[in-house]
Amino acid sequence: MSRGLSWFLLLAALFGFLALCVLLFIPMLLESSIFRPELERWVSRGVGRSVSIQGLVKVSLVPQIRISLSGLRIPASQGFPERDLVRIDSLQLEAPLSHVLRNGLKPRFISLQGLHLVMERDREKGFGWPETPGKGKKRDGSDASQLERPAPLRLPTPLLGLLSEVAIQISEADLICVDRSNQRQGRITGMSLSIGGNPSDGPQWIRAQGDIQGHPFTLQGSLQASPLAGAAGKLLLIELAAKVGGRLEGSLKGQIRSLGPSTEADLQVRVEPFSWQPLLMAVGYDPKGSFMERWQQVSFQGNLMLSPGSFQVQQAELRADDSLIRFSMAAGKGSRPGLMLNLETEELDLNSLFQASVGSKQRKRNPRAGGLKPNEHTKAPAGPKLQSVALFPLSGSAMIHRVLLKSQTFEDLQVSYRFEEGVLELQEIRVKLEGGELWGSGSVNFHGPKPYVHFDLRTMEVQVGPVLQRLAGTFFLEGRMGSHWDLEGPWEGDLDQAALTWKGQADILLKDGGINGVDLSKVSRSLGLAGDKKENQKARTPFSSLVAHLGLEDGTLKVSKASMQNKDLRILAAGRADLLEKSLDFRLEPELGSRQEGQEGAVLVVPLWVEGSFSHPKIHPDLAGIRKKGEGKLHLSIPSTKELKEVFRNFLKGR
Repeated sequence: MSRGLSWFLLLAALFGFLALCVLLFIPMLLESSIFRPELERWVSRGVGRSVSIQGLVKVSLVPQIRISLSGLRIPASQGFPERDLVRIDSLQLEAPLSHVLRNGLKPRFISLQGLHLVMERDREKGFGWPETPGKGKKRDGSDASQLERPAPLRLPTPLLGLLSEVAIQISEADLICVDRSNQRQGRITGMSLSIGGNPSDGPQWIRAQGDIQGHPFTLQGSLQASPLAGAAGKLLLIELAAKVGGRLEGSLKGQIRSLGPSTEADLQVRVEPFSWQPLLMAVGYDPKGSFMERWQQVSFQGNLMLSPGSFQVQQAELRADDSLIRFSMAAGKGSRPGLMLNLETEELDLNSLFQASVGSKQRKRNPRAGGLKPNEHTKAPAGPKLQSVALFPLSGSAMIHRVLLKSQTFEDLQVSYRFEEGVLELQEIRVKLEGGELWGSGSVNFHGPKPYVHFDLRTMEVQVGPVLQRLAGTFFLEGRMGSHWDLEGPWEGDLDQAALTWKGQADILLKDGGINGVDLSKVSRSLGLAGDKKENQKARTPFSSLVAHLGLEDGTLKVSKASMQNKDLRILAAGRADLLEKSLDFRLEPELGSRQEGQEGAVLVVPLWVEGSFSHPKIHPDLAGIRKKGEGKLHLSIPSTKELKEVFRNFLKGR
């Protein structure tokens, strides 16, 4: 019995001595400079980058495992704006021995002090760490030394488990985002982050604070993890609230599901009304000159859904001042990656989006209309590319219940579109307009020095009078319009300038209308004597139909093949209107008289010249052009001899 006890005590002492040696030897081995290269290789394999440890390494195994590292560096590639991608002054990892025996080398506590983290945003390649230059040649023969797509950050443990199972303490951290395409950097400085609590008993709390480009921010909330019912995964409930610069307040609430290597999220985001212009300036975007410049208060709420290879926003509402925009969007990474965006809003004031029109004296006529050949409007005209083109295809639809443009209200505007490779295709445009409808298609080409637009539009049953009154300030013409317009030209943000630089053509049919301000039948019968102004203001030329072909080029509207008809009068017309000088030059050929049924008859053609300005047109007869058409009796009520003498006397006096 005594011998057995002796052996037991001896073995216990031996194991105790060996354990003590291990507890002393392992820390000494890890802390020695001999083991430093192996430790650096082990850490480098974990994060996928070359890591150097330039400071001290301290390891202790009792009362719990604790590893302290200082002076960690992940150097950046040569030519990168920052010297280091990651720099950590002090890193400390802690875990109870029992936890390590059950879960492997997964810490329960992480502390980082003096963290300096740099990521890269590339307009074409994405967001992440800039790829380390390779060596030699790729399979396709290209130089592998060129920078590749930014690589994602690799962590030694899944992010979901890191957030839900590990207490984290970060202090004095600087986060930098580099965009080499426009030489811009975004910075979060002086950040501190704390995630802690007792995950086995309840949620972990999370707190953070820092400074974004001079704007202080705070973040607080909770995280709670639980096993995913019916699957070998994990469910993380998240609830966060944030404040930025005293202007922005928002919240995020939802759940994140982890199923093996994939992660899905369903989140509700809400941003309270805030003044966002200072924040846009802080992140490097200047809203000056864009429609967003006029937005003072902005708020947002919506549901975000994320899964591998896709991103969705559902039931989203963006409120800008008094404007409410409802939208949904989806993005994917399939064989043809793209973004789908559907919008709906009650009202859009286009007057606020266009530049103020300059006076006619300041506007210049384009020396040539330019333009593209038919069916070539989607090709890029010569010229430098605009920098602001989409990174990936964009498609969707828009529904705007009221559109305001120069006091004109368009109702229920519907647009389906696609934007790809710098060309916006308006696949369908449909809008209610003054009792009728306008529909068609178009395109906007953003290549070249200015956007180039093309529209193919049609109208049906549109009351043209109110449209002209609101858009052009005149009510000289009325009727129900059916038309087909084909227009193209550069867009400079000014509707008046577009009339001078665009080219195109149109076919118009007006029914049951009239020309206000003049009685062409009376003018023709009096050989140009129109009467006084009061009579002219009340005068009207009714017609049952008016047909015309219009051509627009270099600021001149040419009218050909125009005819107007009613039961007593038929008028043929041709001429031009100078949109820059706002002047008229037309020749009208009214046909007076009619052929009686069953009888031969003739009509009298009385040509009229219409000249002068849009606001004060002058009408006078072409006496030499008066002629008779047809044979037989002329059924025409003409002025008496006394009236004719008075007409010629007034005409010779220039009245």
